[in-house]
Amino acid sequence: MQVDNGKDLWSIPLSDLVSEFEVLGDAIALRFSNEAKFFSLIKAWNERVKIDALTLLATSVGISRTNAKRLVDARLLEVPSDLNDAANDDDELRLAARVTGELAFDRLKYILDIASSLPAQKSTELDRLKRAVSNDLVQSQYQKPYDVGVRVAISARAQLGVQSNQKVDLEKILSGLNVSLRVEHCELEDDFKGLAIWGKKHGPGIIVAESSKSRFSLAYQRVTIAHELGHLLMDGDHAIGAVDILHGRVPPSMEQRAKSFAGEFLLPAKVAADAWQERGHPQDRENLKLLVEALSRKYGVTNAVAAWKLEHGLKALDVDLSAVLDVVVPGRWSPRSV
Repeated sequence: MQVDNGKDLWSIPLSDLVSEFEVLGDAIALRFSNEAKFFSLIKAWNERVKIDALTLLATSVGISRTNAKRLVDARLLEVPSDLNDAANDDDELRLAARVTGELAFDRLKYILDIASSLPAQKSTELDRLKRAVSNDLVQSQYQKPYDVGVRVAISARAQLGVQSNQKVDLEKILSGLNVSLRVEHCELEDDFKGLAIWGKKHGPGIIVAESSKSRFSLAYQRVTIAHELGHLLMDGDHAIGAVDILHGRVPPSMEQRAKSFAGEFLLPAKVAADAWQERGHPQDRENLKLLVEALSRKYGVTNAVAAWKLEHGLKALDVDLSAVLDVVVPGRWSPRSV
């Protein structure tokens, strides 16, 4: 169970969490046991293990019972066998439905159709890489999610043999890790960005939406692919890493980690700062704009990512050009803004 307070992220064993909730629920039921208006609620609590499978599915996913039945009938979801099965995230499609459950039903079904199209395959190299970067994922109250993402990206580049100033060949890396990559023409372009999936029946794989809105669509796709790779490395130990959907139910800390991973993996902050020094330490709007665009072209990232990584690299040199970069790339990307 991921526990996110908006600042820190902890991983709690599910059995411990369920035990504590049951103790709490029993205490509440006992306190109100003499009040008639609570009899039906207390009865429901005491009979919670007797809930029918379809209602259990709807509750665990967070959708209506009607929509749960429609997804079962479409063979996209399976009903859980019991309460423990519903609580566990061993079913990657069920978890995908949970994090996208706030979308309209047609959008939810469309995304599950895409997710279910990826077959399962072994990936020992991905497992090896996850183990290699695992030390950077040890959580404490002093670790900020975006700092964790940066450290994992630096470690991953080193493990993969990618030089600090080298452009990342994402297709080659994913192929070496035996992670499927599919660029999908999506009907839900405004909602669907990308999806990383890992489980018993599907994945590991990444699906990204094909974008036709901008000539920089390839850069957007690269950032999304790196983002999803970050989810597979940092969040993919159990079923699905995440589903990158607007309004999706993904903890902010997990998104911050994946965003900061993507930026650092594709364009290390130090490399951006080195490029600034090589160009003579420009501080004016026009020359910073030229530098940001050059970094975007060379490393295959968006201007927004290039500007953020440049800012991050310069702050390590005690140089703050954030105000100018805000003008160069208005509304630019930041892993803190999720």
